[in-house]
Amino acid sequence: MPEIASHRIPTPIATAPTAAKTSQSYIALDANEHWPIKEVNQALLLSIDGLAIMSEHDPEGSEAILARHVETWMGEIERGTIGPILAEIDALPAALDRTKPLLKLQVMHKAGLHPMVEQTLRKEPALAENLAPLPSLQVAEMAVDAGAADIARSLIQRIAVERLPLEALESAMALAKRTGEQASIDKIETLLSEKYPASLALQQHRADKLFQAADFRGLAKLLFASAIEEDQRLGGFYDALANGLASPSLDYQRLAQSIIAAYPTETARARMIIAREAIRAKRYNGALSIATDDAEDDVTYGMTATVLSALEAALLTRDKNKKIGLDTQHAPAGVLLALRYLVQHPADARVRVRLVDVLSAESMGLLGIAFLVESAVRLASRPLSLRDVRPLETWTTAPPPDDTLAFLRVALPWLRSASPVFVGRLDIPKDLLTLPADKLVRGIGQLLEHYEPLDTASDVATVRNILAVGVAVARHGSIPDADLTLVRILAVRLALASQFQAARDYAEHALQLAGDSAARARSAWLCYGDVYQRTGNTIDGLVGALCCLSADDKATPEQIFYESVLLYRLMRDLRMIEVGLSFLEAARKALEQFSALEKYIHRIQTLELQAKFLQARQDPGHLIGQLVSLLPDLVRNAHAVLTNHDEPAPAAANMAEVLRLLEAAGVKLPADALEAFDRLLDNAHAPLRATIAASRLEHPTATHVLNALQQLEAARDASDIAYDVRQISMLAERLLGSVEALASPNITAFAVEVQADRAIPMPGDADARQDWTPMTVDAPGARAAELSVSLEMPIVLMGVDAKGMLTRCVADKGQITSPIRESSDVFSEDRLRQWSQEFPFRYGVDEETANLFYTSTEGIGVGDLPSRAVLITGANIQHWPPNLIRIGEEFAGQRRRLVAAPSLAWLRAARLRRITDRRALAWIPKEPLTKGDTRFSQS
Repeated sequence: MPEIASHRIPTPIATAPTAAKTSQSYIALDANEHWPIKEVNQALLLSIDGLAIMSEHDPEGSEAILARHVETWMGEIERGTIGPILAEIDALPAALDRTKPLLKLQVMHKAGLHPMVEQTLRKEPALAENLAPLPSLQVAEMAVDAGAADIARSLIQRIAVERLPLEALESAMALAKRTGEQASIDKIETLLSEKYPASLALQQHRADKLFQAADFRGLAKLLFASAIEEDQRLGGFYDALANGLASPSLDYQRLAQSIIAAYPTETARARMIIAREAIRAKRYNGALSIATDDAEDDVTYGMTATVLSALEAALLTRDKNKKIGLDTQHAPAGVLLALRYLVQHPADARVRVRLVDVLSAESMGLLGIAFLVESAVRLASRPLSLRDVRPLETWTTAPPPDDTLAFLRVALPWLRSASPVFVGRLDIPKDLLTLPADKLVRGIGQLLEHYEPLDTASDVATVRNILAVGVAVARHGSIPDADLTLVRILAVRLALASQFQAARDYAEHALQLAGDSAARARSAWLCYGDVYQRTGNTIDGLVGALCCLSADDKATPEQIFYESVLLYRLMRDLRMIEVGLSFLEAARKALEQFSALEKYIHRIQTLELQAKFLQARQDPGHLIGQLVSLLPDLVRNAHAVLTNHDEPAPAAANMAEVLRLLEAAGVKLPADALEAFDRLLDNAHAPLRATIAASRLEHPTATHVLNALQQLEAARDASDIAYDVRQISMLAERLLGSVEALASPNITAFAVEVQADRAIPMPGDADARQDWTPMTVDAPGARAAELSVSLEMPIVLMGVDAKGMLTRCVADKGQITSPIRESSDVFSEDRLRQWSQEFPFRYGVDEETANLFYTSTEGIGVGDLPSRAVLITGANIQHWPPNLIRIGEEFAGQRRRLVAAPSLAWLRAARLRRITDRRALAWIPKEPLTKGDTRFSQS
């Protein structure tokens, strides 16, 4: 957007003495302001020659008392010690009791403790009630900074803006625009126009409105009216732009070239605006070409947002061959431009989320992944300069564990006195250090890497405190970016402990700590990519890896090793094994460069064995023979991992899969292999131990699956849950295919509920934890029975097992029927998968194929369903429309009234809330259905 040039208007208080002398008279000014609180500002006023001041001032008043504390508090905030400030606020005179809660809020806001600000505002809404306009505006600003835009909007709506002074009114305008509170924007605009027509904020707002409306002629006129030379020059730019866009022979590329030639200092602005106009004209690929052509290194948010808008719009268009209307020549350049912006602005989550959404399989199919993989290979092959090559003995130096613990016994009490703290800003007093800072950082890193257990919120709080101390110590050390290394160590450890939400939180925190250093950005993005890959978010992981590789052309061998391993894991997840193995070779070379190959070669061997296993699975005809040959190498790798006291979970997971497949094939398992697996399992962290033990079995028991499930931390966002429960869902599929499940309706209900859809948020408070985890194996069955009574209709639970067989049971009138497993003639997972590639979309366009509904749905049905029912199904079949389920020669929707819900937990939450948008939707035929009739509509 255009920025109106600001200028300093001489203030009356500064010019009054000169005017009085010139006119030989006295001039009285009512400043309508209080006597300044800060002594430095008092001194400035008193320094004006010829100025006498009268003011009411109480040196023992509340404002004066606060003024005496402000400078001290600001120093404490800079050092990250917030606890003493909060204690001082509590100790202030009783006259300030009403002010104390807001003071605490301001201190937390100044310290960057935004989650605590939001939490306080949500838990104590009375804090923001009955406030005067100015304090209310201040709280609204804190709310929006903390991400609570809804609270900020509510506050802005209630503020009596007509009682605000000019500066605050301008701030209120900016805040209303940030939150999209249009009614307040209009009201403030009217007030400014009436009372302060020369307001700079008003002029900026008018310029913004003209810009958003693409009225560049009007914007030029507004700028030409300014007395500022820079505004007038910018007016010429917009006038030329308006003339070019009005041309009957408009060519966006040529217009961009001519405008840039005339106004070279406005190159980025010209590209952004012309690209936006090309988007308005639906010239999406042209917009991408303009925006990415010779883009500057310093990519702006506006340019990035424009590129993402062009990508999003192009993905929604189709050419005459019904293919995505996206030019594969310019799309990668657009993606790279967005990545460059993220590298320079790692904390900007808005752009990151939009980019991931654009690149997702849902938006771009496999094209987005192809762009990312191609970019990863290209970036990883760039020549790098080694930042620091340290020998192994320096790289691993750490004090004995007892020495680290002795230091923490001193540091943790100090931390409690300083809490709450912002991890990364805290500065520990140097006299508390019992050893050199670098040694303590290494010791704390080792403690975090192997901390056990990590099962409860209390455990997570403990390691958070240890991290806070470690990061504070790192400020006194000489190891570059040691604080970010500690954050990554803990984030990875939390991910391995199935504390996925906490792991993601620390990955995000690493980006907040990166600052504007390229080296720190590389470390922070490594942390982000590592964590998101481990939690199953492959696109996020790839974005993190690419930003990491793009951030800097220098890296330590240690970084190269971890980056290469991350790239291997991402390629493995995409089943691009050969590409992944090339990254492992880079990791091997990195280990050699800092003399650590012999000590850590088993880590690479673990991944190489995993790759061999995945390659063997691609050849089913020779699978068992290859696994038998692979088993001795797995045993040797297990012993190497155990000898080096390294993380055993990856090696244990490899062995679990191989042993399961061999045992299912009737191969007698060697005793040394079973012993090695048991030792790996015994040494694995508890949360992973449960999952790996269950994955070792062809049909895990319900208890195995429950134990693994209860290790998961509840995700904050519903969109993350699917990644978190992926492994558990696979175990539930194997459980559903067991004799145990077929014999027990409660176990069938449990297996289906674990497989159910978690990506749809629970009805109710948007900020509530998505806590759906069953407490017992029998709990889902009991919930289904309870709902069948309260809803007065049956609940049908259906799921597909690991072999593609569908099992169902029904809860009706408080009882659950025995499970039924459909034959492959009635239901085939392969048939449903084939149907999903074209349907139900094809029903709306194919009017020629006879009996299309019937021929297309053969083999995707069930034996029977109740006449009225709620369907709860596994997530992998929830795209199957209930009305199109075949029951013999009929469709379920012809004679049955069926509805579907994502899960039992969701249905129960919806029943408790009972709030809807009051719309009634159904899919019904236009006319009575006869066999072969395809005329369906939605209404």
